[in-house]
Amino acid sequence: MLASVLLGGLLCALLAACATAPPPPQPVNPAIEQARLAESRGDWPQAAAAWIQAATDPELSNPDRSRYWLEAADAWWKAGKIEQAQDALGLLNADALESADSARLALLQGEMALAAGRLDEADFYLTAAGRGLPAAQRVRLTQAQQDLQARRQDPYGALLADIGRQLTVEPPDTTEALEVLQRLEAVPAERLAQEARNPTRLGQWCALSLDLRQTLLYRRDLLEAATDWATLNPLHPVTQAQYLEIAWQYGQRFAPPGRIAVLLPTEGSFAAAGAAVRDGIVAAWLDNPARSELVFMPVGEDPASALEAYRVAEREGFDWIIGPLRRDSVQRITDQPDASVPGLLLNWPEPATQTPFGPPAASNPSEVDFYSLSLSQEAEAEAVAARMLAVGERQAILLLADSAWGARTEQAFMDAYLAGGGEIVSLERFAAGDADHSAKLTRLLQIEDGRERRRRLQGQLGIPLEFEDSRRDDFGAFFMAADPLLGRQLKPQLRFFDAGSKPVFAMSRVYGGRPDPSSDGDLNGVQVPTTRWALREVQGDDATLQSVRDGAFDNLHALGRDAWNILPWLDIMGREPGFFF
Repeated sequence: MLASVLLGGLLCALLAACATAPPPPQPVNPAIEQARLAESRGDWPQAAAAWIQAATDPELSNPDRSRYWLEAADAWWKAGKIEQAQDALGLLNADALESADSARLALLQGEMALAAGRLDEADFYLTAAGRGLPAAQRVRLTQAQQDLQARRQDPYGALLADIGRQLTVEPPDTTEALEVLQRLEAVPAERLAQEARNPTRLGQWCALSLDLRQTLLYRRDLLEAATDWATLNPLHPVTQAQYLEIAWQYGQRFAPPGRIAVLLPTEGSFAAAGAAVRDGIVAAWLDNPARSELVFMPVGEDPASALEAYRVAEREGFDWIIGPLRRDSVQRITDQPDASVPGLLLNWPEPATQTPFGPPAASNPSEVDFYSLSLSQEAEAEAVAARMLAVGERQAILLLADSAWGARTEQAFMDAYLAGGGEIVSLERFAAGDADHSAKLTRLLQIEDGRERRRRLQGQLGIPLEFEDSRRDDFGAFFMAADPLLGRQLKPQLRFFDAGSKPVFAMSRVYGGRPDPSSDGDLNGVQVPTTRWALREVQGDDATLQSVRDGAFDNLHALGRDAWNILPWLDIMGREPGFFF
């Protein structure tokens, strides 16, 4: 009986053991083992490759596949491969992730936003990561939050520190070098120069970034630039040969867009200006065509024609536009809420901005980028005011053309001059049709006041007096807004009234562009803002261009050249105020 009970108990125990035995172990994906092993060695590129192999297993469930893509993105990020990390993130399904993995995803997105300088976005993701993040990742979250706080206080310190951690002692390959240079684009040139003075690896790379910007911007001969680089930086990890390769590859980032529509007037009052700008664009394009295609679309005086040309550029898939020239046409384009083709506008939309280059100040309802490059008369008047203040001329008399242009120039100059601490002593408006301006100048310079005092004194004494006309002397300089004819009339008459020794600052319109020695002598001593292009004799084929009109439209020809040459740099200029063309 006892034996039967024992046998029955043993049988039940065996049956119970069979009922609770664990299932046979599942085979471990060898790619995951390789990924973990690579991570333990700190070989993040190898780890990322292994996680990608694991994620592409067709038998995976959606949550596992998304988790493996997250692991791959994280490994690429730790390897400093930003674009590969972004590509991996684009392949995962965030909705399929469990709570802890969602928090890890938010942490990674926060770190990437932080490195790109998108601080508000980084704050959002890091806050989200704090909910449900595994304990093993908490230190990393704390570091990111501290970096965010440091970036808010010093926008570039944390980014530079992160780039510094990415650098190694070994000479980098071209791909790694390009990634470092791309990240350094977010740092202003002034800060790069400050860091370049430090004898660190980061300082060396900041120096390289600055050098390459100048080499590419001014299209220096790469071999000459590489030789100079190696001579001046013998201890830098980038050698002369590497500099050549890196400069060539990096320069591809700053190539002009592929297809550009040029919107310029071909009829009406702006037709001649449009022709000069057109020839400048074509001349610059012939110097550096890259792989770009230019298509010219005619625009009339009606702003609607500019908008229609823009719509054609949208429909035909152009990458960029240049133009139009008229302010009302520019306004019509920037007012669109659904614009999709970015553009370099050749005038300012209303209201005009206070700087000669940059994104328009007027509200742009669309998401697309518009920049303005313009021969703005208001900006030029402000530049003259700034120059006068800079050289200590703080009391001025204004000599203005009696025209709408003169009034517009007057307002811009006065606003800038008064804001900078200058004083307008007096002003007078002149019509170029009046050849003799002596009456107005006599009154303006208060010469008639002296003559009246002489008459009173002679009447009181009853005897003739020797008397020399004298003018007021409570000012330091003249500001002149005049065309060539009026300027050539006023300057000699200032000398006649003993005011020739006072400096005269004028708008560039006072010089017509055509060399005329017999008449231009009357403008000797007048200081005007101008460009290098206007100061040199036009060379080669440009000299025979009818649109240049013997130099009268040189400035518009140069505007066209600059419009083409500046296109590759608009993105970095928009992000970095210290970068200039």
